[in-house]
Amino acid sequence: MATISRTVSWTLLTNTDDALARVQQAVAQTDFQIARLDRAGIDIDVPRAIIKNRWGAKVHGDVTESAEGVEILWTVEGLGDKHYEHLATIAERLPDGILFDHGIPAAATTLSNRFFGRREIRHLANLLDRRELVHALGVGQFANKMGIAALTDRRLFFLEKSMLGSEDMTEFSLGSIGALSIGKKGWLVKK
Repeated sequence: MATISRTVSWTLLTNTDDALARVQQAVAQTDFQIARLDRAGIDIDVPRAIIKNRWGAKVHGDVTESAEGVEILWTVEGLGDKHYEHLATIAERLPDGILFDHGIPAAATTLSNRFFGRREIRHLANLLDRRELVHALGVGQFANKMGIAALTDRRLFFLEKSMLGSEDMTEFSLGSIGALSIGKKGWLVKK
């Protein structure tokens, strides 16, 4: 079985020393182990856990300070399909308001059906570029698949995550969209 690598960008709205301390506190609340934590980078070992149906993984974060806060570019390498869940496990243990949320919570409050699409919304931040903002979310069907549509300041995309963990994403650049209509059968994007 081949090792799979996934990357995710985080922006922590604080200074470097505080960000490192917060990440260290969050990891301490898990069964993960910090192998290295300094101003240049973070290395975390995720142990294999058969009861949790989890393969072991190596998580590396490159840390840089920016005008907005602290940028961490995470790379998760391991087997299986829980790469994003490792980072979600850490993120859920960070204090509220420290992690840039891309506008997702505000956009999600406008959804009329909050049951469908919950998995996709939780996963959405993993797919966004650094500082990309979500302006609107919708739940529906596209290409005979149920999922969410996300309109950001850079693109429109439709995300479907299956019960088995696989995902399918269709993306449209804003400049390529000539018309968008929303109907009972889903979205129709015309280029």
